[in-house]
Amino acid sequence: MLIKQRQVIALSSLLIGSVIFTGCIDQDKDSPNQVYIYNDSGTDDSTDTTTDTSTTVTNPKKSLVGDISSDLTLTSDTTWVLDGLVTVSNGATLTIEAGTVIAGKDGTGDNTSYMIIDKGAKIMAEGTAANPIIFTSETAVDGGTAAVGQWGGLTIIGKAGNDQVQAYEVNSAYEADDSDLADNSGTLKYVQILNSGITMETDKEINGLSLVGVGSGTTIDNITVTKSDDDCVEAWGGTVNMSNITLTGCTDDHFDIDDGYSGTVSNLTINQTTGNAAIEMSGTTAATFDTFTITQTTSVKEGGIYFKNDGIGGHFSNGTITDNSIDGAGAIYSKGTADITNTSFENVTLAGRSTDSRFSGDSANTLLTKFNAGTDNVIEAPKEKETIAGNITSDTTLSSDKVWVLDGLVAVTDGATLTVEAGTTVVGKDGTGDNTSYMIIDKGAKIMAEGTASSPIIFTSETAYNGGTAAVGQWGGLTIIGNAGNDQVQAYEVNSAYEAGDSDLTDNSGTLTYVQILNSGITMETDKEINGLSLVGVGSGTTIDNITVTKSDDDCIEAWGGTVNMSNISVSECTDDHFDIDDGYAGTVSNLTITQTSGNAAIEMSGTTDATFDTFVITQESSVKEGGIFFKKDGIGGHFKNGFITDNSTDGAGTIHSQGTATIANISFENVILGGSSTDAKFTDHSDGGNSADIEAEFNAGTDNSSDGSKPESTIIESISSDTELVFTKTWILDGLVSVTNGATLTIDPGTTIVGKDGTGDNTSYMIVDKGAKIMAEGTAEQPIIFTSKIAHDGGTAAVGQWGGLTIIGNAGNDQVQAYEVNSAYVAGDSDLTDNSGTLKYVQILNSGITMETDKEINGLSLVGVGSGTTIDNITVTKSDDDCIEAWGGTVNMSNITVSECTDDHFDIDDGYSGTVSDLTITQSSGNAAIEMSGTTAATFDGFTITQNSSVKEGGLFFKKDGIGGHFKNGTITDNSTDGAGTIHSQGTATVDNISFENVTLSGTSTDDRFTDHSDGGNSADIEAKFDAGTGNTK
Repeated sequence: MLIKQRQVIALSSLLIGSVIFTGCIDQDKDSPNQVYIYNDSGTDDSTDTTTDTSTTVTNPKKSLVGDISSDLTLTSDTTWVLDGLVTVSNGATLTIEAGTVIAGKDGTGDNTSYMIIDKGAKIMAEGTAANPIIFTSETAVDGGTAAVGQWGGLTIIGKAGNDQVQAYEVNSAYEADDSDLADNSGTLKYVQILNSGITMETDKEINGLSLVGVGSGTTIDNITVTKSDDDCVEAWGGTVNMSNITLTGCTDDHFDIDDGYSGTVSNLTINQTTGNAAIEMSGTTAATFDTFTITQTTSVKEGGIYFKNDGIGGHFSNGTITDNSIDGAGAIYSKGTADITNTSFENVTLAGRSTDSRFSGDSANTLLTKFNAGTDNVIEAPKEKETIAGNITSDTTLSSDKVWVLDGLVAVTDGATLTVEAGTTVVGKDGTGDNTSYMIIDKGAKIMAEGTASSPIIFTSETAYNGGTAAVGQWGGLTIIGNAGNDQVQAYEVNSAYEAGDSDLTDNSGTLTYVQILNSGITMETDKEINGLSLVGVGSGTTIDNITVTKSDDDCIEAWGGTVNMSNISVSECTDDHFDIDDGYAGTVSNLTITQTSGNAAIEMSGTTDATFDTFVITQESSVKEGGIFFKKDGIGGHFKNGFITDNSTDGAGTIHSQGTATIANISFENVILGGSSTDAKFTDHSDGGNSADIEAEFNAGTDNSSDGSKPESTIIESISSDTELVFTKTWILDGLVSVTNGATLTIDPGTTIVGKDGTGDNTSYMIVDKGAKIMAEGTAEQPIIFTSKIAHDGGTAAVGQWGGLTIIGNAGNDQVQAYEVNSAYVAGDSDLTDNSGTLKYVQILNSGITMETDKEINGLSLVGVGSGTTIDNITVTKSDDDCIEAWGGTVNMSNITVSECTDDHFDIDDGYSGTVSDLTITQSSGNAAIEMSGTTAATFDGFTITQNSSVKEGGLFFKKDGIGGHFKNGTITDNSTDGAGTIHSQGTATVDNISFENVTLSGTSTDDRFTDHSDGGNSADIEAKFDAGTGNTK
């Protein structure tokens, strides 16, 4: 579980370059005291991933001033500073490498720094998930506080305007024309635009991203806009489609469309706490929004969707608006007479806590009628509140259809069981002292709070629930008293009427699973504080799993004595300690994540405590006063294994801190890594004493520990024949073929790196998960699992073909699926189409692909007869010396797949593969097909973006052999290639009856035909006719 950090450190007295563009004249000028160290949080496939510490990249600055009138590339080894208006003019292409940072200088009025891509120009800004391109402010880059309005933003002017589109309101020298609805202004992919938005004069504002008449040939995908002092995104006219858009923290509208914008926006996420509308529409706009999530809290003045003027229409499908705001506009707001004929809703849910009408404004009734006439639309009423006060003395259930309000102390007494349904919200009223709202589960009572990942149980403050600003200290918290105390455990410090027993170390106080405790923590009097979660003598029969505590005005969690075990615990933003154990607590805490920016210790221990922490990640930033692990008093022990502490703090406490005399004989460390940017000693003593030197000696004597941030390596050879876990605190080396055999499960922790040794032929390093075996590789967005080459991992140049790849064999084959072509000892079964080979989530496969012999190649990811019970989601394959992904038969579905830089096909399906691939992104500059299909395959691709540049030999979709079918919807293929294969290419006779296209756009600069036949044959004309007959297709 590795957490990547971003650091910004100012240095001084270094020379900075400057590039001034006025007719492409380069100049240099001295500009001292402005060099900085910047580290992006992504993972490059050549970055050493042995530690969780940041790879610091020292980037000199260069300034951009004036016009860019010829092709220019902004490289990722430099930070490019916009100084005033920078324009890319007609005929020029601005290319921005993945991982590049562009920073706007501070300034207003004529001194505002912003960028315009003029019509006839192009921007090619193709970041990646691991290495996004970032536009931000110089203030933020230099370590200042990030905020709205610190620079202008990015504006693109195109040729797909209409008679409504005027000159760009901010600068009338720039004006869209209406000559080409399919105009291509380039590509924005994996681009972040931060801290932007400047008002030039009244009603003339630069937004984060402004689009003026931009055409459908332009690609806009995976864009994040955060903190703009106007709109996040605004589009005036144009036809450009946008996908995977995330917007938050903007002060006006979050997505504003005007003047007849008519594109499709898919996978839009808006999180809004202030400003006006989430989506505002004006000027006879009739765009399509397919798959959207809008969440509104606090003060939002113009609703989730705002029909602003007469004549507005829009098509909304597969979306949710959660309205928790307090300003009365409702979920859908209108001013003027909406164009009801040109408006539709399908599978849209309106939910949230707001008591405002879901529809409000001039056209509320007609829009509500249209909504009700649509398919699968739902209006959820706000939940009724019910107050709880005093004691709960008999079995009681808190149901998920209400919001339960704690008013003062609520105690569940001996003999009673409180059941809390999944998805239930419990809120504490505001109050302090005797009026503090909190809950105690007394000894002999039980709480059965069994949430789920999708329906967690939430304890929070009434203030936050009602739309107010969430903060620490808005209610008390949850306390459990058990019967597993000891002679150290006293009465509960907050309320001495409650005291743990000591009769049963295995006492069962019930279950907490998937519970979130938010905005809690009250000081009743000095040294008597209610924490987020307080556990007093709680026994090992109690289940505590998947708990999140955020924003407590004392400890996140504190345990006094007891034996209860805890697992999958995430704590953050608490003002004292994040995990505090006292009075002989003796349980095991596994999978603990602590993210700390203030307060005292991450883990504090006192009172002869002897707990075990197995698998933990502690990240400390800014001001942390007592270290990552704090041995506070005499007699403390503790066992720590499989952990990583990243100490980036500045307060001098070190990573492991000691005050009393810890019991060294009862302390152990195993496979613990200490890293981070802090210059403090790793082991420190308090001013009152301590024995950190002895603790350090014990650390150094342990197994596989490191205090310099490096991970030990462990080599895997041959078979894994029993259940095995690869922990994230080691780097695991594949030496030759490693196979997981029938009956065994290989579990890989989030944040783990697996590297393949260099070798070819019989010495090739690769992994096979055989039929009947499982791989459980569940990374996270912050902590992906990485398969890469040892060469790249050790700092060598990352390239294709440096190790084999990952292969999974399943039991969902068919009569077409043969033995695995690379190694005939492995053959898929055909007994179970729903076979489960495990889970791959947030997995990156890099620098792979080996040819064993002619036509027998290991791909990045190979799937042979893999069944639909298997989960494959959020997968990145980059740099394979054959296909990125190939599937022979099988029924497995795949989602959120990103593939690039592979030398053969990027996604190859054969032998009757029949799954669904959703949200597929292919970026291809060489090789053969983007998607190749053979062997009577008839898969479904729903939501795809294919971009092809340079030399691509077999098209975007390649129907390779006779009998091929396939279903394609909600996709774009941008063909900028030069090799003549066209966008959709055919070699055999495809089965046209088994082919469909829906809402697919073919675009790009290629002059080749969109549909082409191979020299050996094909029926592209029939495929084109099928395309033309489909719904919503454009070519």
